[in-house]
Amino acid sequence: SPDSRNLPHGRPAVLFRTRYLVLHHSDFISGYSEPLTMPLWTSYTLGRQVRPRQPRLRPGRVRHTLSSCPQVDASPLPESLSNCVRPDARVPPSYSQSCTNYRAEKQITHAFLYPPRRSHAAVGAARPHLDAVFTRVALLWTELSSNGEKRYDAMVITNTVPMYPAFKKIWSYFQRSLVRKYATERNGLNVLVGPIFDYDYDGVRDSLEKIKEYVSGTIPVPTHYFVVLTSC
Repeated sequence: SPDSRNLPHGRPAVLFRTRYLVLHHSDFISGYSEPLTMPLWTSYTLGRQVRPRQPRLRPGRVRHTLSSCPQVDASPLPESLSNCVRPDARVPPSYSQSCTNYRAEKQITHAFLYPPRRSHAAVGAARPHLDAVFTRVALLWTELSSNGEKRYDAMVITNTVPMYPAFKKIWSYFQRSLVRKYATERNGLNVLVGPIFDYDYDGVRDSLEKIKEYVSGTIPVPTHYFVVLTSC
């Protein structure tokens, strides 16, 4: 089941009193904090990353190949697509960020805790190796299969967290390169990520009241992000 796959060690414990929702998705699960208007944690599991070789074809011939296992591309979406997010009907607007809030904060951008992936190739499906070029219209209208639905499922405002643009470059490198590298080396990987607030740098989680002392706008920006990678 998606729960056992994406939470192989069980649900992460939240060791302080707060209100949060467990949001289930096809490829990831989040513990969403209503007071912080962002996930406390997000967990997902990747299989071994395998990039199939491109076969050399004779002119006029199209070759189809069979996939014996799901091929997963963990690459983040292009920037033009990552700007396309939608509200989450499971969370009241008053407990959720919005694209309007992000646009109002000129020095802050958003990033995905779980990177919307390009596709899960169906087991045993015959597919030509094609270089796909995605646009926003193509994503929302021509990709109506389960693959497209999974990408759309992840492009939701409750899967985003605020970041400074400079740190987002590091975060993108982590998702684009390091996670894929470790998933290949370890034959699969569970990824648990989330924000940390420690504005006074005392090594102790800040309370909501403490966070409000340091935040001038509507979006509290985490001071750190944690990453826990496990494999069997």
